Amino acid sequence: NFNLADSLVFIDHKISLEHIYKLFEETNPQIKIAELNYGIASDEKRLAWSSLLPNFSLAYFKQARDGNAGFYGASFGISVPLWFIFDQRGKIQEAVANQSISESQLQLTKNEVALKLKSAFTDHENNLKQVKLYVNDILPQAEEIYRTAIKSYDAGELTYLEYLQAKQTLISSRNNYINALFNHYQSVFRIEEIVGQNIIDKSELEK
Repeated sequence: NFNLADSLVFIDHKISLEHIYKLFEETNPQIKIAELNYGIASDEKRLAWSSLLPNFSLAYFKQARDGNAGFYGASFGISVPLWFIFDQRGKIQEAVANQSISESQLQLTKNEVALKLKSAFTDHENNLKQVKLYVNDILPQAEEIYRTAIKSYDAGELTYLEYLQAKQTLISSRNNYINALFNHYQSVFRIEEIVGQNIIDKSELEK
């Protein structure tokens, strides 16, 4: 007799596109790098503009008037280096341009990752349908055909060649199911790679 091994168990983890879309902007490595670059460019722009701010000075002092001590005074000053404004103009323009470029790069990265994620999810959906087709239809039918072939062969109603054909059908269905299951989990792992974190419990696959 030929027994169908039950070591590969299919688990439908109910992955939704809405759920993984909520995750990828927070954890995708490419997006995190682009966000870091944008943050650096924003800081550099802020520093470039802050260099144009005037310098303020405030001083307190004690003085005597007409021989009487105990008088206090204060002085307040402000300086605006006009030559420095022209000197910094190029640096400010460069900082503004760098921030604009990094912002565009960040959005471009998000769009590219979103497209990759949608493509990976489409592959996952197709592979999932294939696995369910084997689990719900093809494998049960192949098993039933094989069980019937065993009984018919034992009763002398089936030739040995016909029995082998039924057995081969079951083996072939099983192999195709394993390939479909492999493709299914490969597509899940691809989604996890894009998102940047686990979305299924790997311990379930070891049971």
